[in-house]
Amino acid sequence: MFDIGWSELAVIAVVALVVIGPKDLPRVLRTVGQWIARARAVARDFQSSVDEMAREADLQDVKKQLDELRSTNVSELIEKHIDPKGEMRQAFEPPKELSHDPFSGDNGRPTPYVPPPAETVADTPTGAPAADDTPAIAAIPDVVPPPTDAPPAEPPPTEPPTAPKPPAGAA
Repeated sequence: MFDIGWSELAVIAVVALVVIGPKDLPRVLRTVGQWIARARAVARDFQSSVDEMAREADLQDVKKQLDELRSTNVSELIEKHIDPKGEMRQAFEPPKELSHDPFSGDNGRPTPYVPPPAETVADTPTGAPAADDTPAIAAIPDVVPPPTDAPPAEPPPTEPPTAPKPPAGAA
């Protein structure tokens, strides 16, 4: 900071010793040391104030960046980077010619739902024709018997095997 070498410090010390005198020199050096300590404290305080202001400014910048991130649509951003031209999105959309009911005959407009009439087959007695001359559905007989929880039947017993007969000449 100050370009003062050892030779300049020696000259200053000799001049101070001659001008101030050896008796008052320790008191003057102590006072100069206190001033230097106060100057350093003020400089340290100033530096910490500047650092604190810089941190607050950085915190405000960080807060601003966080607010920007919160307002960012992440899915749109990812889609923009992965599929910038929208080719993949178009590949997964159904073709326009299949987006309507091909059997409607209304040129792409869906046919409206018409509820059944109030009198249904269930309201007619069994075996009697319905109001629109369709036969009522009778109960369908069970063709396959329902399953039971009984264990399967055991196979019929077989005759026990007979013992082999000894040869005729061996007795």
